[in-house]
Amino acid sequence: YPAAMRTAIATPPTMADVMAELCANLVRLGFRSRRSELDDFHGKLVDFNLQTDLAFEEAKRNVQPGAEGFHKGWEADFDSRARAFFGEGGANIPPSMRQKVDLALVEQNKRLSERAQRTELDERDRYHGEDVVKSLLDLQNGTAAAPDTAKDNIARGNSLIESSRLSPQAKDRLRRNFAADVEEYAVRGRIERGDGESVIDDLKKRPKGSMTFDANPDKDYA
Repeated sequence: YPAAMRTAIATPPTMADVMAELCANLVRLGFRSRRSELDDFHGKLVDFNLQTDLAFEEAKRNVQPGAEGFHKGWEADFDSRARAFFGEGGANIPPSMRQKVDLALVEQNKRLSERAQRTELDERDRYHGEDVVKSLLDLQNGTAAAPDTAKDNIARGNSLIESSRLSPQAKDRLRRNFAADVEEYAVRGRIERGDGESVIDDLKKRPKGSMTFDANPDKDYA
């Protein structure tokens, strides 16, 4: 035999050597098993996010007119899904990943909850805005026929807007647009009845850039 082979035969491995090699193999196997477990669970988390994204889109497509309670309903739905995924006390999650998974679920919930809130607000504004806009258009048309009613019509319109269930942002936007539209209808109505010169005089008295009636009809802009 070659010298190296003879040495190996002459000096067999000790029990300590065998145990050390066995432990090393177990460590390698354990690492590969743990890595495989973590990779598999990461895939499950990705699937959960995808499933909840799809569930949200489905809920959004089926939202009822006005979207009453949509945001609250979606949050309850997500909470149920997340609890089932996480398990009681994190029973479904590898211990080393529980904190990270919890944070990931919180982030996914926050992202979809914000979208649900925007969906509810947008649909509420659309639904309740239809009746409000129709009433405001009637006031605008009334102003065209009777320009002197413009200030009263603006006040009525603002009252309708304020008492509606529109979001604060939608109310503010609608108030500004409505006042400008009524002003334009009033100007056109006055011109059509032959008051063009007085319209020009009034416009000259307005603050620079202003196109809406002032709340104080007696204010002097001269």
